[in-house]
Amino acid sequence: LLGKNLSRRITSDIRQVASQVAEECKRSPLAIIILGRALRGRALAEWRKAFQGLNSELKEGESEEVRIVYRSVKLSYDHLEDNETKKCFLLCSLFPKNDPIAPQDLIRYAWGLGICQGIDSIEEVSKKVNVAIKNLKDSFLLLEHGKEHFQMQSGVCEAALRVISKDESFLMIKDVVSLWETPRSEDLESCSAISYVASKTEKLHGEEFRGEKLQILFLGGDGWKEISNEFLQWLKALKVFSLHHGDLSADALQNLTNLRALHLEHCKLNGLSSLGKLKTLEILSFRGSGIGKLPDEIGELDNLRLLDLFDCQELHRIPLNLIRKLSRLEELYFRHHSFEVWWSDEKRAEGSNPTPSNIRSPSSLAIDTLEYQKSIDNLCDTNSRPSKVSVFLQDQSKERNQTVSYLYRDHIVYHNNNVSPYVAQSVKKVRVERCNMFGAVFQDGFILCGTEDNSDSLLSDLTSLELEDLPNLRWIWYGKANDVSLQNLSTVKLKNCHRLKYLFSTSIAQRLEQLETLEIHGCNRLKQIIADTRDDLDVNETINPALLRPLCLPTLTTLKVTGCPALEYVFQITTGQILPKLTLLEIGSCHELAQVFSSKDAADGEDIEVPQLKRLSLKDLQNLKIFCSENRSIKLPALKQIEVEACHQFSNNAMCEVIKHCRLQEVCLIKVGSQLCGKIFELPGGYILSSLLQLTLEKINELQAIWKEPTQIIALQNLTHLKVVKCNKLKTLFSLLHARNLLQLSHLLVQECKDLEQIVAGDQISSSSSSSSRLKPVYFPNLKEISIEICNNLKSLFPVSVAHLPKLETLRVNKASKLKRIFIHEGEAKVKSEGEIVLCFPKLEVLHLEKLWNLHSIIPLGYECVFPVLKALALKECPLLATSFRKVDSEPIVYAKTKENSSTKEENNYSKFRRSVTFQELPNDWSPGMKID
Repeated sequence: LLGKNLSRRITSDIRQVASQVAEECKRSPLAIIILGRALRGRALAEWRKAFQGLNSELKEGESEEVRIVYRSVKLSYDHLEDNETKKCFLLCSLFPKNDPIAPQDLIRYAWGLGICQGIDSIEEVSKKVNVAIKNLKDSFLLLEHGKEHFQMQSGVCEAALRVISKDESFLMIKDVVSLWETPRSEDLESCSAISYVASKTEKLHGEEFRGEKLQILFLGGDGWKEISNEFLQWLKALKVFSLHHGDLSADALQNLTNLRALHLEHCKLNGLSSLGKLKTLEILSFRGSGIGKLPDEIGELDNLRLLDLFDCQELHRIPLNLIRKLSRLEELYFRHHSFEVWWSDEKRAEGSNPTPSNIRSPSSLAIDTLEYQKSIDNLCDTNSRPSKVSVFLQDQSKERNQTVSYLYRDHIVYHNNNVSPYVAQSVKKVRVERCNMFGAVFQDGFILCGTEDNSDSLLSDLTSLELEDLPNLRWIWYGKANDVSLQNLSTVKLKNCHRLKYLFSTSIAQRLEQLETLEIHGCNRLKQIIADTRDDLDVNETINPALLRPLCLPTLTTLKVTGCPALEYVFQITTGQILPKLTLLEIGSCHELAQVFSSKDAADGEDIEVPQLKRLSLKDLQNLKIFCSENRSIKLPALKQIEVEACHQFSNNAMCEVIKHCRLQEVCLIKVGSQLCGKIFELPGGYILSSLLQLTLEKINELQAIWKEPTQIIALQNLTHLKVVKCNKLKTLFSLLHARNLLQLSHLLVQECKDLEQIVAGDQISSSSSSSSRLKPVYFPNLKEISIEICNNLKSLFPVSVAHLPKLETLRVNKASKLKRIFIHEGEAKVKSEGEIVLCFPKLEVLHLEKLWNLHSIIPLGYECVFPVLKALALKECPLLATSFRKVDSEPIVYAKTKENSSTKEENNYSKFRRSVTFQELPNDWSPGMKID
């Protein structure tokens, strides 16, 4: 459990201390996880310090588990990187144990207490607090609770309260069972935060309830609380007051002259006009409370940043002039029916309509359900646009009241089946999801200010567009291309918009000068990303061919297109150099795609160049035959990574054309023809593959040899990682010549190759062993890790002449039912009698052999093997193994030797041995039949 939470390899010194830490925490999985998260990547000294801390003495009445959890939480808390995260952690302990916590509640409390110093925007504080929440989740101090909430576990909460009691620089939280059972009055006076959860009706009439240092008071729970006017009169330092399910007169709050955040949620309230006296108030929430009218005095709260009227179902009047007065308001939350009342109420008042030019907009708006577009247009003055508006829209076609769409950042409002006309000039970010009624995102017929003088500015501020699960969407922009500008659009992401046939017209695409990211997923009818001609358009758009420029998309860096079965090609191009900044191109499951780039109108012979493309991924493209038109040549000079999977018609020549001008570092071929694999290594000019570092070959059923000619392996002298999976016709991976020339190979992974018999072929063993050369060759000089799994026809791994692997650290072989020997010597029976031959694996630390039912030996007879640094041995279900191990007390060295005539299952009942051991546990003279307690 501890190892899983370290997420990286650790040194042997740290591993030893980590084992001690895990042993100390064995009674508490919670402590193990928290410690693992806190100590990953830390130095040995930190581990030792943690272990010493866990061994501290028990306090009176304290259980061992409580002590360990507290010490682990305290260590994790000390390792948190910034004070904001620490204070947010402590603040979370205010909430009832194990209850879900909404991020917005933590954000509002943090604002009220001034946790994020020097930040004067709720949006910026929200970012800080959300980062803190993420860090606390990563540290396992908080847990996810559904999609939108989190929680603090009971054990962590108790530890947090204990941390607070020892650190006076942070909040002093007093966890009480009853407000009337608090300790001495002087204890209450020193307390800076109280969290009280009532489970039954209580009357709070505390004239003696004094807390001159109290900064936050949380009165929660489902029990009804009746608050007298005297209860709060002595709490003059209070900054945050949160009351849930209570009966309160606002007159009781008049003395709270330092109050910054007031949460009166699901309460019965009266005397609200007194709230106008709370000049320091910045956050005010009436969420779910029974208020019928919002008093005009609320407009006197000059510092108010957030007003939450969400779910105030009795609310029947919100004066527009009140909102105008709240000049610093950033966020406003209310329900849909408020719009109708707001507009109609003002319309009736004094026989006049509200004038938009006289209304100052709040800088942020959040709406639960939008039904009345007209009232929203009246709310917002086009000359004083808000900096942010969030809209939570409900699909009226469904019976359920489920939030289905989100739009945010600057001002987003819906008008029937497209975005509001008001927002077309100012919106910066748009996100719409799960909305059946959408036919077009933007439509010129609804642009109120779409005159010739300002038409160029429509959507000119838009930077991000995300559309998901819009089954009836047909257009992003419906109207004349000249009426819209997308000059700042940088991100476009679409998913499951099945009626969409194209994204942009050519004339609009030519203006996408800032587009950096384009991602399209699951659009079944999409034929073209850019409609190249008027014939492809569903909109009456006037196209002047003389004004059309070649497609460039000068800033596009990322292009991903998957699950678009009707797509014909990605782009049609007319010039040589295209997409000058593109670095990532991924295309998958586009079954009609026959070519990536179409160039039907271009001159023959002109090369196409994508100068910065570094990664190319082509997956499940059943009809892909060529990369670009046959009359053009493609150049990808910066290409480093290529992945081709299940592109059965992608020709060998097309593949060679793609890679012949680049210096590849990673190649991954999955479900391709064996000829395609072979063609790569037969390319003229070995320099093309001389930079290759990683090679993956998977599910290439007809592949019988990876490389056929010696010159091919010489070109791979820098290869470091080789992964071969489910290549069923392969019988061997390397010859001895290959083994000598793969100088940089460090990791070898082989899985599920049915016909594989040897890793290194034995056809040259005799000639090699009889060589008269005095200099013995070194094979795989940098190989560090070997992992082989489910290769049931495997007979042996290596000839013994390859056994000196100077940097091998890990050897794992699992589920190879026919494997008899790890290292094989054809002349094993004729070993010279004058002495044993010694093999040494100077760096091997881990030897793991499992479910090898026919394995007889690791090394041949007549050899002794030395492991100077072997630390972990796992020999599981290897019943015929005749190799035994021994070590000397005074030395860390482990020796292994294969015994004669000791291969019966009865003699070596090793199938009972099912766990890994360290050599601290190993007896001095151990053989496979010997038990280890």
